[in-house]
Amino acid sequence: MDEPWTLREGAKNVGGGGFWMEQTSFISDPLNGRPVKRNFAVCFSETYGVPVFWFNFYDESGRLLLFNHFQHVAFSSDEIRSQMGESISQNEHPFLGIAFYNLHPCKTSELMRSLKPRNFVLSFLSTIGSLFKTNWPLALFTN
Repeated sequence: MDEPWTLREGAKNVGGGGFWMEQTSFISDPLNGRPVKRNFAVCFSETYGVPVFWFNFYDESGRLLLFNHFQHVAFSSDEIRSQMGESISQNEHPFLGIAFYNLHPCKTSELMRSLKPRNFVLSFLSTIGSLFKTNWPLALFTN
């Protein structure tokens, strides 16, 4: 069951303050049926001028899943898995100060330029949602 998305405010580790959204949910590992905890977060990169999608996946004992494992949990098809490999980085989360995987902001910038969206935020959320099987609150798209 998905927890609701929560808006957080805090100090960035590199200085300044800001906001980010986060969600924790549990899904089933398609390889072994065991529960997997997934943490998602979105915050804005001032450097790249785009939102950044941060994520980690953990096994039932709380150990971080490595890329070669979580890609089977995170992505719905082999085609998406093969394309996402070059777009994913692991960096320090700017607010939490721990290592998180992220969709690299330069790739987000390239993707969003190619889409030429009328509503940048909704297009970003829709695209990320389809790649990562993310459930966004319906209110984001209706208000």
